[in-house]
Amino acid sequence: MELEPYFYKLLPALADTGSFVELEDCLKLESFEKGARCFVLENGISFRLVFTNTGDAVLATGSFEAIAKTECDRCLDPASLDIAGELEAFILLEEDSFEEKDALDDYLLAEGPEGCIDIAPLVFSALILALPPLALCKEDCAGICPTCGAQLNKEACACAGAVDENHPFAALKNLMPNE
Repeated sequence: MELEPYFYKLLPALADTGSFVELEDCLKLESFEKGARCFVLENGISFRLVFTNTGDAVLATGSFEAIAKTECDRCLDPASLDIAGELEAFILLEEDSFEEKDALDDYLLAEGPEGCIDIAPLVFSALILALPPLALCKEDCAGICPTCGAQLNKEACACAGAVDENHPFAALKNLMPNE
């Protein structure tokens, strides 16, 4: 599914230095892919943002949370991931208002006379960065036996502790003394 824009008008509420606005909502997104993995979001991405006019830019700070369904990296059973995190961004209301042009890559640029900003990419990229390196159905998931394919969370297998003498690394067992 494609990420739909979520436009928010910063002006006139944030026209004065020191003014701030709070926004709490949900970014509607049913699913997304990262690499070969598909994530299904139960209720989209809930977020809370505070926009503060700092004089030179608008500071956006906040948090987000989502529940993503995917498959476990170890056993391929369904996995439910609670993903939460913080986000922060600086938003320029006018490109010409910033003197250090080299640092413009660190800022988002509001568009139009109402200072509209699409916050969907901001929230979504924070979610992507917060994804765990492994998607697990449970923290102590035993996975699948690489020899026989048994799902080790549900059943034990005889080959799990057996040493395959034809395996290229089988000779390494002789390097360690038996205790």
